[in-house]
Amino acid sequence: MRRSTADKMKELIDIAAKVSMYNGQSVDVVTALLDITREQLQLALERISMVGLPPYTADTLIDAYIDGDTVTINDAPGMFQRPVRLQKDEAIALLLAARVAEAADGTADGALGSALDKIRGVINSAEAAQIDDVSRRIELAPEQKYLVHILNTLKPACGRSKVNIEYYAASQHSVTERVICPYGLIYYVDQWYCVGYCELRGDIRVFRLDRMKMAVATDEPFATPDDFDLDDFRRNRLFRFIDRPHEVTLRFAGPAAARVSEQWADRSVKNKDGSVCVKFKIDRLENFVSTVLQYGPGVSVVSPPELAQMVRDTALKALRHYCRVNDEKT
Repeated sequence: MRRSTADKMKELIDIAAKVSMYNGQSVDVVTALLDITREQLQLALERISMVGLPPYTADTLIDAYIDGDTVTINDAPGMFQRPVRLQKDEAIALLLAARVAEAADGTADGALGSALDKIRGVINSAEAAQIDDVSRRIELAPEQKYLVHILNTLKPACGRSKVNIEYYAASQHSVTERVICPYGLIYYVDQWYCVGYCELRGDIRVFRLDRMKMAVATDEPFATPDDFDLDDFRRNRLFRFIDRPHEVTLRFAGPAAARVSEQWADRSVKNKDGSVCVKFKIDRLENFVSTVLQYGPGVSVVSPPELAQMVRDTALKALRHYCRVNDEKT
């Protein structure tokens, strides 16, 4: 039976809490005491070692590993020495982050609403008023509000019942009616995606919710495949499915040309003057500006002109900023 993410997290937390008591013990002793396999212990230690305190550098993470046949786990310095009471800035940050999630999700029910109530319960009225004032002056995820109906249709259907949708495919500039088996929802880079089996295409597909014109739940049940894991899909496969409607061509010269020829050998074309052109498919032009700027004068945008303008505007804004800083110093 496929375990939920919540079940996996509970198991990991339980192992982490217990294994710290057995620091320095042998693997056989620890696995016997915890009633887990060596592989489960190894996986748990690898995940625990990614937990720590900001800024999450090597010296602020939990030290957890197997050395030979000995289990070693040391807490990050100061991890359990922080004040229990939230500081004002921490409370504000938590509440605003939760409200962003609430706005994107369209609801404050369940665990999120309960968490918001608990945070408000430990801050004084003046701080609560300040947070409310900040919230009113910030429009939180407004572009997601019209997705509430679709989200409310898909959420209870995930892993349970098929859904009829009307979907706009940007690559084909057409709207199609489809029946999908929704496996789960992913929120990534301010967009909601539904992962599921598409009966029209006969395969797994990823659908952007803002391109769904309609979503209607059915009474026809389905079962998510046992070998499908939503977390694994998000980490390792989502990028292959995200629609990338923009084609970008960059020209690299000088040392950058040699570097990108190796990095993107399958898509680079060498020009007679020694420069190299590389084509990319991306989802948003604005997200690619920083990629272009990191190559400095070694790259130029061939197309589209909209991206070239974005890069130019960003570079000029940075230049004006540094010129102003220098003028203030002098």
